[in-house]
Amino acid sequence: MTTPRPRKARTTLYTGGRRGDRVRVLVDTKRARVEVLYRDIDGVPRKRVFPHDRQGREEAVAWAETFRDEREQARREQGRPAPISTRALWHAYVSSPAWANLRHKSQVSYRDRWRKWEEYIGRDAEAGRLKALDIDQFITAATKAGIVINQIRQVVNVARTVYKWGQSRELLAGSVFAVYRWKQPRDAKVLEPEEYTAADWRKLLAKLEPQHPRRWRLAVLLLICHSTGQRMNAVQHLRWRDINPDAGTVTWPKEWQKQGVALTRPLLWDMVAALETARYWRLNAALGRVRRDRKAESRPAALAGSDWVLFAQNRKGQPVSYSSMHTMLRALEARAKVRHRDYRAFHGFRRKVVGDVGRRTGNLMLGLEYVGDRDPKMLKHYDRRQVERIVTAAAALEGEEE
Repeated sequence: MTTPRPRKARTTLYTGGRRGDRVRVLVDTKRARVEVLYRDIDGVPRKRVFPHDRQGREEAVAWAETFRDEREQARREQGRPAPISTRALWHAYVSSPAWANLRHKSQVSYRDRWRKWEEYIGRDAEAGRLKALDIDQFITAATKAGIVINQIRQVVNVARTVYKWGQSRELLAGSVFAVYRWKQPRDAKVLEPEEYTAADWRKLLAKLEPQHPRRWRLAVLLLICHSTGQRMNAVQHLRWRDINPDAGTVTWPKEWQKQGVALTRPLLWDMVAALETARYWRLNAALGRVRRDRKAESRPAALAGSDWVLFAQNRKGQPVSYSSMHTMLRALEARAKVRHRDYRAFHGFRRKVVGDVGRRTGNLMLGLEYVGDRDPKMLKHYDRRQVERIVTAAAALEGEEE
């Protein structure tokens, strides 16, 4: 019995591609030819034959490499999302649960910041082609336009949120924001809104008009802001149902808290006085003793379904608006001869409360906790008493040693 000769292995000239979809170039010396083995789009094994000479081998390898590259490109194109414009990406985001979960005030801020971003990048620009250089150029252009650096950063933060959301939903194949890190320019002017000082508050308090049929709202609003340190959004939407006179507390609902957590705080005398003023004017409006407006919403009956402490002048079924109160605050500053400072407004009272609590207790974090903030990092945004503390420290050093 003769032993069969072992089959001679064919020489491999090339192997490429992924496992299960490889393309190979082999030399079949027995048949004097070069074979390219591959699988078609349906996975069926195929073979392509070339002459067994130098030119044939080169053509076979070149064909195999081209086949591999085209197959990889097709695979990438198949998994790549269709191009989407900057405006289309935004529309997709505002239609998503991520947008619905934002507070109304956050939605307003996001829209304003995205508008600045889109004006520069272009609404029809392909979102997937954004480069880090584009972000750098936006920052440079915004700085030259006079926008302060922290507002520029807020615009970039909103853009990062939207682009990363688009990438997570496979609307973008990738996003430069996945690796982008903000770097604060060394000499950039940072906007740090100030607080109202004790002297400012005394001047404003002297000019408040709680007995005025329209300006009583501002008096109530400022007394509440000054005693609680709550944001304007929370004070605007305060309801009588949130007040518990028996327990002597007020509960600020989570719907109007930036952190989404309800706060229960003691009622201070300034706030009690403010609530009694609001109660007085509510009763007068309900009895029709206040001059009525032509609009139907201003009639006393409109108060029946309204529980707002600060109901609007004309639409009594709605809370007072920010714009009307801001206009009145500007007028009050002028009457009280208090210098107006940009971006301070009602948030200036929140900073004042944090500073007052910190100074009187010696615990800066307690001031933050009182107004509902627990992140120590927020101190750098609220603390405006550093100069005062430095002066105290200097005075202590001037004293004689025992």
